[in-house]
Amino acid sequence: MTAKKEKHQASSLCNHSDVLHSSFDIGYHVTTLSKFASSPSALHYHYLKCIAKYLRRTIHWKLYFKKPLVDDTLPAVAIPSYNVASDLPVFPQIDPDQLTVFVDAAYANDKRNRRSTTGYAFTLAGATIAYRSKTQSTTATSSTEAEFLAAVTTAKAAKYFRSILLDLCFPQHMPTPIYEDNMSAIKMINARIPTERSRHVDIQHFAIQDWKDAGDIVLCHIPGSINPSDDLTKPLGWVLHQRHARRLMGHHDLVLPPSSFVLSCNSKSNKDLKSGEGVSTTTDDVQTILVHQHS
Repeated sequence: MTAKKEKHQASSLCNHSDVLHSSFDIGYHVTTLSKFASSPSALHYHYLKCIAKYLRRTIHWKLYFKKPLVDDTLPAVAIPSYNVASDLPVFPQIDPDQLTVFVDAAYANDKRNRRSTTGYAFTLAGATIAYRSKTQSTTATSSTEAEFLAAVTTAKAAKYFRSILLDLCFPQHMPTPIYEDNMSAIKMINARIPTERSRHVDIQHFAIQDWKDAGDIVLCHIPGSINPSDDLTKPLGWVLHQRHARRLMGHHDLVLPPSSFVLSCNSKSNKDLKSGEGVSTTTDDVQTILVHQHS
């Protein structure tokens, strides 16, 4: 294949908005490859073909949204399931009617300018309604700062989506939980505890503390091994990828939370096991997920 044709096909997929808007499970990979859309090489084209193979093999993965009440007029749909390792931390109890966010940041994983990557996913009724995977506009000097900046970006989007839901007569009566796996960033926002790593952060970012006090958002801890937004910040192997992607797609049963839902967000558990699930896959399936950035 000629270099001209490779460049045309690579640019076509990298700039294809429908792919990004509908397939968050390849969001990070396409976002990364889009950085080379102006001058892609044969290596980038190879990874694009890996993405195409992955989409073909997971064509049966769909979004599953759940109604709070059973509607007998609608056909029953079986929710797909997948094997989860028994020694993983327990996933937080999520209210399906509550706007919920998962956020993560990969520290300095852009090899060209050492900037971090923000990834977040908004869920409602059991599945993802919006997501973002984007390189941060400033260079963070620590992982805590990268996570803090990611949380601020996510909180801005949360306020926006809360206003949309209010206009749709679906007001959010509780603070929107933002699940984060960095305890230092959570303490900086929820408890206003400053650290040496936050002294140089631009003051405009600390507006998130006021949004928390106003009851718009609340930071909650989630172990990194089960944080589904991790899939939006870095390339993962098959086990981790399918665990996070299928969680965001709604391939799970919902459990209604107790009345102390918001209080449970103050949990300080930092258990982070690295056990995998037993899945049926092939070596080729693993390769489709391993899209790395090359400068």
